[in-house]
Amino acid sequence: MVVCVIPAYRAASSIADVVAGVMPFVDRVIVVDDCCPERTGDVCRRTFRGEDRIEVIRHAQNAGVGGAMKTGIARALALGATAVVKIDADGQMNPRFIPDMLRVLRANPKLALVKGNRFYDSSVARVMPALRLFGNSVLTLLARVATGFWGSIDPTNGFLVVRASTFHAVRLESLADRYFFEISLLGALGMRKREIGEMEMPAIYGAQRSSLSIRRAIAAFPPKLAATLAKRLLWQYVIADMNVGSVMLVLGATLTTIAVVFGGYCWALTIETGIARTPGTVMLAFLPLITGFQLLLNALLYDVQFAPAVLKIASEPYVAPGAVVVMPRAI
Repeated sequence: MVVCVIPAYRAASSIADVVAGVMPFVDRVIVVDDCCPERTGDVCRRTFRGEDRIEVIRHAQNAGVGGAMKTGIARALALGATAVVKIDADGQMNPRFIPDMLRVLRANPKLALVKGNRFYDSSVARVMPALRLFGNSVLTLLARVATGFWGSIDPTNGFLVVRASTFHAVRLESLADRYFFEISLLGALGMRKREIGEMEMPAIYGAQRSSLSIRRAIAAFPPKLAATLAKRLLWQYVIADMNVGSVMLVLGATLTTIAVVFGGYCWALTIETGIARTPGTVMLAFLPLITGFQLLLNALLYDVQFAPAVLKIASEPYVAPGAVVVMPRAI
């Protein structure tokens, strides 16, 4: 059974089209109204009255997109779902990709999920708002570092088709609420070196505004990314395994820390006394810094070399009667 979970917040104007677009490709649809002031869930109920394949769940308090997804996924698993589709309620994702994403997932048992990739060509720069494009570029780099999926082109994409067994291996309650949900899921999979797939698809941006606040994201994301990275490194290079990368990482971090602390102390002492440190003292700080930096760089290259695989799935456009539709080519 394929169940689509749609987290809904301020999406009263688009929810009907999104649900109608998804229905031909899935067995059940769960709309999670995340305490929406527009009562998006009620709009869905009225529009699809009598349709028993659609279920609406309303949160008494706003829990964020991650909280809504966890509610919907728990319900989907209880229904016996074998795959869970996550699509947003704002109409910026094309549900016609779902069958091909499912086909790729079923044909590749090692894949934990298949997700969208909006950055397969330069056309995205013409349709995505400039500020959002810049923010996505920075966040993409940081997400790669944190999750370990160095081959992922669009790690922040929220269009997902996830194998149900993935949520048994990854504790659902441990995933983040709000907009960090997708990255936290990738982080959990990256720790376990699970493989994922990315399917090319166009970016769709209309008049609907995102409820993601840039200021809140700037304040909230860096600490979460740092915590995800620290957890991954601790697990992969200390607890679960000890390898060459572990030696380079620990020794490099130790030498760099010693160099920075000792060099900072000498610099402060020079300012306080007005007496310059001797060349030998300077070298005592400089050599560990250079050696530590080189070891950390090698540890980074080791991490990239042995990163979990990301399967790239190409797509090509065709024109359907009366509309422009993008469909993936057969795998």
